Amino acid sequence: MYAFSVKRALAIAAVAMIVSGCAGGGRTLRAPAPSFGGSSDARGLTITIENQQLNEARVTLWIDGSRRRLGTVQGHSQETYQVEMSGASNVKVEFDLTLGAHCETRQVPLSPGDVIRMVIPPNLNMMQAICRR
Repeated sequence: MYAFSVKRALAIAAVAMIVSGCAGGGRTLRAPAPSFGGSSDARGLTITIENQQLNEARVTLWIDGSRRRLGTVQGHSQETYQVEMSGASNVKVEFDLTLGAHCETRQVPLSPGDVIRMVIPPNLNMMQAICRR
């Protein structure tokens, strides 16, 4: 009788571990990207920042001289942002590395609907940006 209850307890524990393992998957899901607001046909700029540095980067986007803080990209990760734009504009990206450099890209003309990807490389000399410490 003792062996039966031990087997039963082990079976219940195994089922509980399997169910709990399937429940969350061990990952934290991100909330969906915010919409542009307004009508469903509104379009904006989609920008993906890949940070290959060890330190996090605080990213700011400048659109025709107007500053928009995008957020923070952790080291060795990437984030995608959607930014509302009303028309073609001159855009530049600025970022500050924690305990590191401050960098600015050159301005480029972009339009709503454009999708861009920017990589912050491990060696900032490989990037077309002005960096200072």
